[in-house]
Amino acid sequence: GNTLIVDYGPRWNWFTEHPENNSLDESLAINALWPMRKMILGLRQDYLLQNTTIIEAGRRTWEETIPTVLMAGYQFSDKTTAEVELSRNSVSYEQHDLSGYTDWSWDNWLNYQYSSKLNLSLGGKLGILELPSQPEQTYETPMVRGRYLCGERVHLSASVGVQTRQYEGGVANTMEPVANLTAYYQFTEHANVHLSAFRHELPSVSRGYDYVSTGFSLGLQQRFDDRYVATLEMTYYDTTYLATSPSSVPAGQVNGADSYVEVKPIFEVRFSRHLLGRLFYLFRTVPSSQWAGWTDNQVGTQFTWTF
Repeated sequence: GNTLIVDYGPRWNWFTEHPENNSLDESLAINALWPMRKMILGLRQDYLLQNTTIIEAGRRTWEETIPTVLMAGYQFSDKTTAEVELSRNSVSYEQHDLSGYTDWSWDNWLNYQYSSKLNLSLGGKLGILELPSQPEQTYETPMVRGRYLCGERVHLSASVGVQTRQYEGGVANTMEPVANLTAYYQFTEHANVHLSAFRHELPSVSRGYDYVSTGFSLGLQQRFDDRYVATLEMTYYDTTYLATSPSSVPAGQVNGADSYVEVKPIFEVRFSRHLLGRLFYLFRTVPSSQWAGWTDNQVGTQFTWTF
């Protein structure tokens, strides 16, 4: 049947050191689905206002993110389906020297169920990137995708393509390979591992630049009954900066100019049906060939009350 889910959650962050970073973050998620005989329509509206670390800038600030997604799926036959997704994502920052953006995109996929375990897709993405006081960008990304499901134990997904991007204002067009690979394996009833690799282009918080991000993430999870869960999350990626304006410094186009490393072990305890506690350690470092970089260590606790 039709489904409507509304989820709102405030989050209070309290720092024992650097109390100037204390904040009350807000998140809202609205999901709606309208299933029909052969078609399904969906809407997702999110809102997130948080005081967070902007990795590329190496400092904290308020960030507002407002993604909106309209979805439609249609089943032509038992083996063939189609997906269409229209989205708008707006990102803005309190500090005016950081550049926000609005990204409009249109995703299309034609899917074929090759076997009970393997699904193959052919698709493409069209987009317009609006940046304040900067030239507009447009992009096109033809892609192919494969998804393999073997029960609950093995999930594999891979999408690869080539993105062409046009920059208003005199900068030459670019063509970059893009990819997203994910693998999930549940090796026991209470333990699993997931690995992902990616390559994509994103707008930089520095005006006049985009960056291509290439990296991977690894996650391990072990559940010790219904109350205790241990998790280890690790992420690494390199960035390549691309000038998007004639006034940008060409020297900014340096392969692997910045690297990013994050390691986060987490231990969770469910005290009751409504109360969940987490103890975590977060290590982040950003070595750079162009600036001093930074390293950050955090130890923290989180408590979540649901009803």
